[in-house]
Amino acid sequence: MHLFTVILPLAIQAAVIDAVPPGVPTKYAYQRDVDHNASLTASTVRAAPTAGIYNRDFPPDIADTTVAHRIPLMPPLDQPCATTTSTALKSIKSLAPLLDRVLVQRIKAQTQTAGGIFLPESSVKELNEARVLAVGPGGLDKEGKIVKPSVKAGDKVLIPQYGGSPVKVGEEEYALFRDYELLAKINE
Repeated sequence: MHLFTVILPLAIQAAVIDAVPPGVPTKYAYQRDVDHNASLTASTVRAAPTAGIYNRDFPPDIADTTVAHRIPLMPPLDQPCATTTSTALKSIKSLAPLLDRVLVQRIKAQTQTAGGIFLPESSVKELNEARVLAVGPGGLDKEGKIVKPSVKAGDKVLIPQYGGSPVKVGEEEYALFRDYELLAKINE
């Protein structure tokens, strides 16, 4: 995993790249493992009063109160980051959404015209329509009251082009959205 350190002066919120190896003991530092090889390190960094960003100098009091954070640039290459594949589920029917989440399956675009001509994959666009398979019991509002979902299983909905939490069971792909992320209910 590639890591870089961002130095943020507390007064001016500027960012500079600094190379502090992980695990190096520093004065006033704390470390916490975020995941495998990544770590988040914060420490007081002593900078020279003339060390500035874009040729601007920091006053000595700002230069002494700089905090460095190690931030991972990308997840490890051996771990998938977008799709959750479940091998424990034998059927999508055993998945029950929680709170205000809605389980949907995208409706596949037609690859054949009414006359029987097959369309090339490049001309077939992914539809933003989905069929609701399961709905959670509802989320809580600011007062703590349960807000019932606005859709039910079997409804056809318009979903955003991006977003949701993809779930793959076998060869089929599904997605979990929050009720408020759904764009519209399609009445047929």
